[in-house]
Amino acid sequence: GICELKCKTIYFNEKAYSRKELNEYINDLSTYISKNIKSDSPFVLLTCYNHIKTFIAFFAILRAKKIVVILDPLSKNLEITEIIEKIDPSLIIIPDIKNDKFLYDTELIFRKSKFYTSENLENVKLLAFTNAEDGYPKAAMLTEENLLFQAEILINTNKINFKSIICSLLPYSHMYGLMHGIIVPSQSETTSVILENNILNLKYILY
Repeated sequence: GICELKCKTIYFNEKAYSRKELNEYINDLSTYISKNIKSDSPFVLLTCYNHIKTFIAFFAILRAKKIVVILDPLSKNLEITEIIEKIDPSLIIIPDIKNDKFLYDTELIFRKSKFYTSENLENVKLLAFTNAEDGYPKAAMLTEENLLFQAEILINTNKINFKSIICSLLPYSHMYGLMHGIIVPSQSETTSVILENNILNLKYILY
């Protein structure tokens, strides 16, 4: 399934994270989330920086049987407020990208929210908000089947295999960046390199 990592190694800031290490971080965070959730809301809002913390938090949320709601770090305050009011998340995760510690208490905001919905959320794993023409954010709901199918197409089309190295630069807050940076590496036996959004030096990428 989507929660099972197949990647060999993830590189971030010149440090290598093995599949075993990643699974340990993910399982620890998933257990912590499950124990401390204060609401029945299935939604967890994740601020998606291109960072190893985002990769770990994404799968920790899924293993805690919650739905990931991706948020662009550049979103305006009004947009964020509208999204929070719309989904009423049980947890908001804001990775501190300037701190090397892994997702400690100040980065996890648990909420005592009340959640009501008539939506059928069975097997939904991800909500991706986009700006609508009327100014109100709209969300696309993606199931595990949607995500795995898209990953399979990208893996087959690009002939990705255990010899491949994926360089992830596109923003994780957008679906194409999320697919290439998180979903595809997790579903293929590859080595992946996460580059932060502010690294746009082509020479650095190529050499």
